[in-house]
Amino acid sequence: MKFRISFVVLVVLVMALSACAPAASPSATPSVAGYPTMGSQGMEGYAAPQNSSSEVPSGSVPAPVPDEGKASLSGILYQKSHSAVLTNFFIYLTPAQGDNRDQPPPILAGPLADKGDIAAKTNEKGEFTFNNLTPGNYFLVVNLGYDYELAVKSMDDMTPMLIQLTPNQQLSLGAVIVP
Repeated sequence: MKFRISFVVLVVLVMALSACAPAASPSATPSVAGYPTMGSQGMEGYAAPQNSSSEVPSGSVPAPVPDEGKASLSGILYQKSHSAVLTNFFIYLTPAQGDNRDQPPPILAGPLADKGDIAAKTNEKGEFTFNNLTPGNYFLVVNLGYDYELAVKSMDDMTPMLIQLTPNQQLSLGAVIVP
């Protein structure tokens, strides 16, 4: 009986002390050219930045020069729901499917090389590049840490963005929107 009382008192003390502990304060959100950023799949417990902007970043990232017969593309990754540039996020291109090669895959399961997926990562400014791509139709997929999302056509059009690449093309997409 004495053991039970001691155990209950100990549990109550631990609960009381943990309830009194100060909450961890969120760290400041850095920005890229005035836009708030979210870094490295760090979505857990994320609150939208105080200086959020519904404006999409302007400007573009030059696409690299591909080898003969290949293509390249570049862009800046921006998430609409958090009004933030996505820095250090894993992304991949996945080949379009369907008879006309214009449909996204039914399941987004991460970059699978045997399915033709090509992986990359955004830099500290949210910029990305892919070089020496086989010409064809692709969709851009973003690993948000808790889910995969397809890039969409625009802030107002949530249709998945079909990327069509031709031989020797250098395509700079500018801001690429993720819902």
